[in-house]
Amino acid sequence: MKKSKSLNSAKGVAYTSRRLLGIFWREDKKTFIGTTIAVLVPSLIPFINAYIYALIINFVISSVCSAHHMSYDPLYILILIRILMLFVQDAAYTAQQRYNYIFSARIPLIFSQAIMRQLSRLDIQLIESSDFQNKFQSARDNATYRPSTMLVNIFYSMQSLLQLLVAAGSLFFLNWIFGVIILLTALPTFFYEAKNAKYVWAIWSDNSPYRKRFNYLYYQLQYPRSVKELKLFQLNDYFVKQGEKIGNKFAAENIAALNKRFLSGVIANLVNVAGYAAVEVYIIFITLAKKISIGSLTYYTTALINFQSGVNGLFRTASSVFEDSQYVKEVFDILDLEPKLISPPDAKVIKSNRTPRIEFKNVSFAYPESKTKVLDNFSITIEPGDKVAFVGENGAGKSTIIKLLCRFYDVDAGEILIDGINVKQLNLVAWYQHIGVIFQDFLRYEYSLRKNIWFGQIDKPEVIESIIAAAEQSGADAVAKSLDKGYDQMLGNVFDGGIELSTGQWQKVALARGFYRNAPILILDEPTSAIDAKAEHEIFRKVEKLTSDKTAIIISHRFSTVRNADKIYVIEDGRAVESGSHKELMKLNGIYADLFNLQAEAYK
Repeated sequence: MKKSKSLNSAKGVAYTSRRLLGIFWREDKKTFIGTTIAVLVPSLIPFINAYIYALIINFVISSVCSAHHMSYDPLYILILIRILMLFVQDAAYTAQQRYNYIFSARIPLIFSQAIMRQLSRLDIQLIESSDFQNKFQSARDNATYRPSTMLVNIFYSMQSLLQLLVAAGSLFFLNWIFGVIILLTALPTFFYEAKNAKYVWAIWSDNSPYRKRFNYLYYQLQYPRSVKELKLFQLNDYFVKQGEKIGNKFAAENIAALNKRFLSGVIANLVNVAGYAAVEVYIIFITLAKKISIGSLTYYTTALINFQSGVNGLFRTASSVFEDSQYVKEVFDILDLEPKLISPPDAKVIKSNRTPRIEFKNVSFAYPESKTKVLDNFSITIEPGDKVAFVGENGAGKSTIIKLLCRFYDVDAGEILIDGINVKQLNLVAWYQHIGVIFQDFLRYEYSLRKNIWFGQIDKPEVIESIIAAAEQSGADAVAKSLDKGYDQMLGNVFDGGIELSTGQWQKVALARGFYRNAPILILDEPTSAIDAKAEHEIFRKVEKLTSDKTAIIISHRFSTVRNADKIYVIEDGRAVESGSHKELMKLNGIYADLFNLQAEAYK
């Protein structure tokens, strides 16, 4: 038998609430306890004050109506207690405000750090998927404030619940039917708030791709590398209008949702007010009938107000908790993801003191969101110490070979063998230590030049002599000499004191990072596209010298770069269609020879 959606939703909200409270308890027990006290005390104070005030009224009436003089000592005590309670109540509200500030400061930080840790664990194939990006965009945005607002609403729900229970006990003592009437007449408000919250959340949830597009537009308008092109092609206004279009869509759908439910909200409130008014009128008339005292009238009226306030407050905060929980659940969904490409329990480790043999054996692969095979029955062997180059048109599968070798993805068929061991059986951390990669889309770290190079091997001490040696090998030493602070110069323009480099300078820094790693396998994926031919020739001369006992894998469109490789593979339609040295391939007079001659002709 299937459970109702409402029951499942209630269980989901309860689970998310418990988990959120558990995180807060583990992170800050002191604040958790303080908040609980701060929200519960104001629930009790109104009843204590109402009871004291009822005693004061009865004392005053008795004193006025009595023919004898009465001692005011009891009155003084009651007044002092009432004043003390007012101070306590004010202190509790001040404490609530303080803890709300703590929530807004601590909780977003806790969740942002958790998301950062999770991103560092997840597979590249997952992070690159559009479905994950849609969910992540939502989770990242919601993590900044939704968990803290949900916590606040959970605690206020506790406050309203206690207020409701104490008021209910008082009213039930007078007449149990009162509590039932108020509760029943408040239910329509609860259903309205809950349904409205779910409807509004669905608008944003269903349109996460549009939010992703809006964030993309916003980012491009502020990203320095894109601003110049946007201005040149006069795309700024187009991007702004696209953003306005998406924003207007959200606004229109939200307004439509509010308009659609407005009448339901009015009816729900009328029912609620009617129930409250009926009970209040009844209390007034039984007072006139002298069934209860004037003081009791004030107390029960206060209890009635607090009961209705507690019920409505509980329903409204519960509705807010429901709405917040939908967003917080998205955050938990991201935090609950587990990487699939992990080291097996009995993972093997390749010896670090030698360069391994690499074999792609009948490998086929298509990216998860595509049915087109990037590699199709692909087979090659790279012997230890080989200098290998991959050439071919864009999209032929060259960079995919590197991603599979690094096990950023797993093959669909076939296997990749490292010294005869399937790469899936290797310890990933240890395997990564064997590889130094400079990608075409290398990162430009907004750190000092020294750290940009040191990031190539952070488990090594940050020794400046080794950093300088790597910089000299890549040509980045000339970059250091051009900077005011040398290797301690902050790079990039994000932080104060930073200096932006040219693309060619950044590439030399990235190359230095790869050289500093000093791994048995060096992979260069179009690393010198922004470097002039002379500098490139010098760099690859050094690569040959530095990797004399290492394996070097080069991907490049420049045939002047790859011609000195021991073996060149021509990749076409996911297969190695030609292979051999430069001389051998030129004699073959096939695809490689045609491409080489076309490029050589361009330089004449």
